[in-house]
Amino acid sequence: MNTVITISWWARTAVVYFTDIDDFYMLDIGKNRTLRGAKSYIRRELCGKYGVALSHIKTVKDTPPVTFLLATRVEKKEI
Repeated sequence: MNTVITISWWARTAVVYFTDIDDFYMLDIGKNRTLRGAKSYIRRELCGKYGVALSHIKTVKDTPPVTFLLATRVEKKEI
């Protein structure tokens, strides 16, 4: 369950794409200016609002205007 994350620093948005299903989420990263802060914000938002947990987030390509990340999607188990 691979996930592609694109962070646009100019537009202050992150788009999260899933490769196994036709679904994506567009998030506003707000005042986060660092990659570490943006990654943790994306994890919190997806897990809290949509119930999608991400693990193993790694940087694939990093340019000043855009950062590309890969992650693994983990389904949250219902209790």
